[in-house]
Amino acid sequence: MYIIWWQKPQNVNETYKIPINTSLATSMSCFRFRGLFTNDAKILEEAPSSPRAPEKTIREKFLKLLNILMGYLRLKRRFAITSAEVKLEAPTWQQKVPPNQSDLEVLGVPQWVRTDEKTQLGLVTKALKPEGLVMLLPGQMVRVEGIPFRLKTEANPIHLSEHDIDRLRFMARLQNQQLTG
Repeated sequence: MYIIWWQKPQNVNETYKIPINTSLATSMSCFRFRGLFTNDAKILEEAPSSPRAPEKTIREKFLKLLNILMGYLRLKRRFAITSAEVKLEAPTWQQKVPPNQSDLEVLGVPQWVRTDEKTQLGLVTKALKPEGLVMLLPGQMVRVEGIPFRLKTEANPIHLSEHDIDRLRFMARLQNQQLTG
């Protein structure tokens, strides 16, 4: 053993840089992110053809809130009701999902493992990010450069930011290179 150790280079002072391309670096750095998605060929066959229900516009949401407020004010004036006696409707998780602001199309309907409405609302609320562009719910799918990425059903909702979408694009390019090369 001593002979093998003695044969090692004695005076090595130069550093050697190992070049890593962007795709490989992205693939290596987003291991946990990749674990949230499945992206095999079977997804294309199973993917529902209808996208998620259209998002409500800000104007529609504003008008709904305005109608609720006007109704409350009419009731209060008419019957002299105090604010403690009026119970407003709690929001649902569907109302909490923000509109898609990206160029990605979200396909499929949510497949919640947790069926409790309150839990689902909490998970969607917790996933909201100010920089988020598109929200994926468990079981929903986005197609990035022809490669489908489905959020696993056991995963929590994820609000994808521009950085996350870029990582998905790099992963799609890497997979396209593997398929063609």
